[in-house]
Amino acid sequence: MKSKAIMLSDILKVLSKELNLKMLALIDTYDELCVCDFKELIDVPQPTISRHLKELLDIRLIDVRQEGRWRYYNPSRPYEPFIKEIIELTKKEYAIEKKELKRACH
Repeated sequence: MKSKAIMLSDILKVLSKELNLKMLALIDTYDELCVCDFKELIDVPQPTISRHLKELLDIRLIDVRQEGRWRYYNPSRPYEPFIKEIIELTKKEYAIEKKELKRACH
């Protein structure tokens, strides 16, 4: 029987998806992003972005803050050391660096 605690296997299953890794690394890099920011940073349709954000929320790797009609996703730090290492490896692998965002949706 599964407890309410997040199982390691659940975390690894979610992080086995390339898009989840990229999105988590982007959130860690920028500290807070909304869906429109992801659309600017990665060429993926909004429904796909939302689905993957939900997966990261479900395993509590990210948090969400509501401001008016906008939802802002941020890291749920502090991360376990192995999660932080995965994030850093992802940033290197996909050359994720902070750049100026247009923030067209705000």
